[in-house]
Amino acid sequence: EAVRQEHPGVRVIVHPEGYVVTNSHVVRGAARVYCSLARAVGGQAYEARVLENDPSHDLALLRIAGGPFPYVGICSTCDVMVGETAIAIGNPYAIASDGQATASLGTVTNLARKLATGTNWNNAPGPSGDYRTTVHHLGTLIQTDAKLGWNAGGGALVNLHGELVGLTT
Repeated sequence: EAVRQEHPGVRVIVHPEGYVVTNSHVVRGAARVYCSLARAVGGQAYEARVLENDPSHDLALLRIAGGPFPYVGICSTCDVMVGETAIAIGNPYAIASDGQATASLGTVTNLARKLATGTNWNNAPGPSGDYRTTVHHLGTLIQTDAKLGWNAGGGALVNLHGELVGLTT
């Protein structure tokens, strides 16, 4: 049996054939990545293959074999608006231990949020000694007041129709 290197983080299945999205930082440095389903849908863990990993946008695309899997559909026709209700889903430790995810209701409070130039949330300079550009600088973030549990990066941010509108970070 292979030795598992646990790398907790939340992942979201977005296609019944096992395509999974998460944050890049969730899979960074992991020798092996596993996706565990909630107990409500079997609780089984699947080894995932990292198909794409984009640290600059903090996104990773994974694939698990098996399926068909339950999945969250990506909202392709909706425009997220300030004031809209959003639900943040996460809690990888609870999913692994008792099968229960967490859900937090909140409001979209800002769109296209970005950090000011020269702000460094990574606490590490770039190659020329300047601050590294990250997803926080791109102006693509959805800010919500939904409370996120510890280590909830990569979890689903869904609208009231259950459609994926973003990932937590």
